[in-house]
Amino acid sequence: MPHFTKYPLPPFLTGVLTSAAYNRFLTNRARGLLFRDVKHHKSYAFTSSKAEYRSLIHDAVVRNGKSDPYTGDTLDWTLIGAWKETKELRDVFEKKFALMPTVDHIDPDKLGFEICSMLVNFCKSDLNPKEFIALCGKVAAFRTGPKPAMWKPINPDSRFRKFLLPPFLSGTMTVRAYNKWLDSKAHKLFIRDKKRGKEFAFSATQARYKELLHAAAQCGRFDPYTHDALAWDLVGTYDNVSAHERGDAYKRKYYLLPTVDHVDPAVLGLEICSWLVNECKNFLTSVEFVSLCRRVAGH
Repeated sequence: MPHFTKYPLPPFLTGVLTSAAYNRFLTNRARGLLFRDVKHHKSYAFTSSKAEYRSLIHDAVVRNGKSDPYTGDTLDWTLIGAWKETKELRDVFEKKFALMPTVDHIDPDKLGFEICSMLVNFCKSDLNPKEFIALCGKVAAFRTGPKPAMWKPINPDSRFRKFLLPPFLSGTMTVRAYNKWLDSKAHKLFIRDKKRGKEFAFSATQARYKELLHAAAQCGRFDPYTHDALAWDLVGTYDNVSAHERGDAYKRKYYLLPTVDHVDPAVLGLEICSWLVNECKNFLTSVEFVSLCRRVAGH
């Protein structure tokens, strides 16, 4: 195969993209995906070329590039090339591009691509199709409506209060380890939300985050979307692993690690869920994520 092949514009993109814009899309995505796969130490990336990536991406577009294979939504190819950094809140900005066509590995462990919406690409994360559909089916079956984390008001003046260990964590964590986890997570979320320009973060305190996190932990024995038992014994162990060792296979061992997520990214309210669900839920609200899972499971 020659180093550079100009691929013909798929018929369904006539009048939507120019041939030049389409081939630029193929080139940019091939370059980006190959670079990322090498960085993630994918064995197939070291024996493949950018030209092969371009060819496989083109085949994926021709095969099924009109609609998302998981939801059936029509993809908006006019959004190609419109993605730019913005001062707008990232989660709000990303929702505007939910139907933008993106290239994803069908299976992260194999060289092969499919075209799907940015929304599904973000939510599918490191899962293969069977795993993603199975997850959505589990969420759709378990959730009959939004189940935000329940919490009770705690004295907001008790900034340095040591919270009691939730009963289900007895024998798994010490009170000291639990409060250390609360402090660390509350600090990171508070700083991250301020950095992302969340209005509620500027009218709250780190103590308030800790209070809400402790309240959410009372319901933290199971994932609120799949009802899988969370592996609290994994807390603190992932941080000890070097970045080089944190590959996809290793991450799978931590799918049930308890993580903290906003019930709704636009509102101050926290819930405890598995790392897998947290990564898949991404910038969606609780209701939006459950709705997406139902659509994938039904499609």
